Amino acid sequence: LIRTKLVTAFYHKESETLILPVGSKTLRNTFMAQLVRAVESLKTTTIYVSEAKGSLTNRLASFMQRGSDCFDTFELGNKVVMDSENGKLSFDVSDIQSNIEGITEAITTGYRVKEIALARDSVFFRLDQDFIIKGISFGDDAIPEQDEEEDDEEARQFEHEAGAQVAIIVGILESLCNMFGYQPPEENKE
Repeated sequence: LIRTKLVTAFYHKESETLILPVGSKTLRNTFMAQLVRAVESLKTTTIYVSEAKGSLTNRLASFMQRGSDCFDTFELGNKVVMDSENGKLSFDVSDIQSNIEGITEAITTGYRVKEIALARDSVFFRLDQDFIIKGISFGDDAIPEQDEEEDDEEARQFEHEAGAQVAIIVGILESLCNMFGYQPPEENKE
């Protein structure tokens, strides 16, 4: 039995970033396999973040101690999911003060951040321990208004919104890479 799924992917040419808005790892892998099959060759870059320097757990622990600047230009969202061999914990951090003790205790007993909600400029998302952005939500003022004369054409409206969203996501990715100290690999120079 063959199953078909329509996926709209986006490519940001300047940063050479492919954005694949799917939640399933299996679907991501299938899409990438089909893309390689179609173009025959594909160069990918994996983003590695040092556990000691920049893990979500270390950043959250620093945030619990110092506050503010541990997430750079991002604000802590309303949820933190942690796990360990002892199980899984989920904290509603919309009122961070009431959860400081619980989160700090979880970190000291070996729990690691599995997923954390972050926000910036009316864009809300969850970042997981594998550096995968999930559940992106754009607030009303996240995307600039389009000129009224172009507003009536659906294709132009989609193009405007998609272009703005892709630029915002690429900006978020670049900021996350900066926050975690990621350095892209240098190209071989001949």
